[in-house]
Amino acid sequence: MFLGWYTLKSNEFAALSVSLGLLLLALVFYHFFHASLVCTTQESLSKVVFLLLIKKISMAIDKQTIEKIKDAANIVDVVSEFVTLRKSGSNYKGLCPFHNEKTPSFIVSPARGTCHCFGCGRGGNPIGFIMEHEQVTYPEALRWLAKEISY
Repeated sequence: MFLGWYTLKSNEFAALSVSLGLLLLALVFYHFFHASLVCTTQESLSKVVFLLLIKKISMAIDKQTIEKIKDAANIVDVVSEFVTLRKSGSNYKGLCPFHNEKTPSFIVSPARGTCHCFGCGRGGNPIGFIMEHEQVTYPEALRWLAKEISY
């Protein structure tokens, strides 16, 4: 839920307690419907709500931490973990990791903090690149970047 040691602020504590209350409610519904012998749509719905609440609570990252990770993440360092880059003027060039190609069309711009493939159109900021390349969610990409920058 948290990256490293972290102290809860009052508004975060309120949000966490509301989420925990909803989780408790989902648990009650789950056990109530699970006890019945007939499988209903409500039971399936309560299971889905239960799983979504667990995922939401376990993946909460505060906005300040997200901004610090975004500011510290260098697009060239992130992309060079997966692509061999060569300096080309003020940018970097490499073979696109999203499709097969022989001529480099994947451009990384440190000034803009973005990458873009002119062959397939994929790219983005460091978080978007990790999400697309590693097929992970936004919180998982943030955790990956935080680990890489030793946050």
